[in-house]
Amino acid sequence: MFSISGTDIMTKTQAEIQRQLEALSRNYAHRLPAQLAEIQSEWRCSQHDCENPHALATMHRIVHTVAGSGATFGFPRVSDTARKLNLLLENAIAGKIPIDSEFRDKVGVLLAELTRVVPQPPRAPAFVTK
Repeated sequence: MFSISGTDIMTKTQAEIQRQLEALSRNYAHRLPAQLAEIQSEWRCSQHDCENPHALATMHRIVHTVAGSGATFGFPRVSDTARKLNLLLENAIAGKIPIDSEFRDKVGVLLAELTRVVPQPPRAPAFVTK
């Protein structure tokens, strides 16, 4: 007769939960570069008076999302950097700080840092043909 103890079931359940969490983290990491590209695109748009007058607000929304979710999925440095950028954008949008060259410099520094801490997807292997 086959029997499974409560400990065996718990260990298997924990292992399955761990696999699921790792899959969620990988999926999140896979999406981060696209979110970063969207943040950078909205920043460029806001600086060049594009057709979207709400580019800075859109950028803020995306940054806010990344700030809140990064640590949840195992990327605390992404969250920390995005949180700093989120606060800066929030203050500018609320009119608490001017949108001047100092503001733009700070955003640039934080975007560069965010670029450094966002994991990049692995490159596809190069195929060698003979």
